[in-house]
Amino acid sequence: GQGPPGRDAASYVLGRFTRDEEAALPEVHGRVADAVELIIREGFARAMNNYNGTGKAPRE
Repeated sequence: GQGPPGRDAASYVLGRFTRDEEAALPEVHGRVADAVELIIREGFARAMNNYNGTGKAPRE
């Protein structure tokens, strides 16, 4: 997403995770693994449609 207003975009993207972001990493890793499996099974288009954008649970 967009970084905080007034903060350099590169330092925001390349900076360290916050504690909350770090705590969310196990869930993120699980979603990434699921997305990779879907890419392998059904292709990039299906995976992008399921995982990009809304922040909602992926469609099956």
